[in-house]
Amino acid sequence: MLGRRDRQEDCYAFCEWESEPVYEPLVGVLADGMGGHEGGDLASKIALQFFIDVLPNERLEDPVSVFKDALQRANDVIAERTQGDDFGGTTLVGFSVAQDHLHWISVGDSYLLLFRDGKLRRLNEDHSMRPELLIEYEAGKISKEGMESHPDRNALRSYLAGVEIPMIDQNQEPFALQNRDMLIVASDGIDDLVYNDSLEQLLAEWKEEDASSIADRIMEAVEALEDDEQDNTSVMVIKVP
Repeated sequence: MLGRRDRQEDCYAFCEWESEPVYEPLVGVLADGMGGHEGGDLASKIALQFFIDVLPNERLEDPVSVFKDALQRANDVIAERTQGDDFGGTTLVGFSVAQDHLHWISVGDSYLLLFRDGKLRRLNEDHSMRPELLIEYEAGKISKEGMESHPDRNALRSYLAGVEIPMIDQNQEPFALQNRDMLIVASDGIDDLVYNDSLEQLLAEWKEEDASSIADRIMEAVEALEDDEQDNTSVMVIKVP
């Protein structure tokens, strides 16, 4: 969904990744270009393309190193294309679901969420300023209102921009999945649904529907908010059988 932006800076894809023994892992990636920055939409497309390009040539048995190599390749290509210009940047979440476990790598504030037993929680780190502001709030340095309305709350502390990446979140051990788990990978256009807890309630209502229908419903819920500053929004939903 474009939202109130002038251009679409999100992109995402599912891709094939061969493995041994014979089973078909689900692999995907989502990138969100930095809103308002020149080249943000191009940065996200470059990151997605060259992250994915690494995968078919590698083996799934070591997703930790493969994802790390893919992320570095995407960042290197951004550096090659920008040649030091102020080009903007992009977030990225790459993930694989194989049999009963999950691997991921992420930079930025895009979401990897787990819905399990009626509860929604974030699996990946948030590299925006929100966690830092939460620490200040818990220390009594700012009010709740000040935390929620802070002008820098969405500023990114880490992203892909062709330079050294300050923060990378990656699970080193497989994350165990359970029957009927649901994974939601999304750009920060779903912020309002997450922070007012309505997404958790909505997923509880929709949990019996197929993944594609749930993704459509999330997008409809975002649109129904009628936010005058609505960001681009992209959503990927994966249901564990």
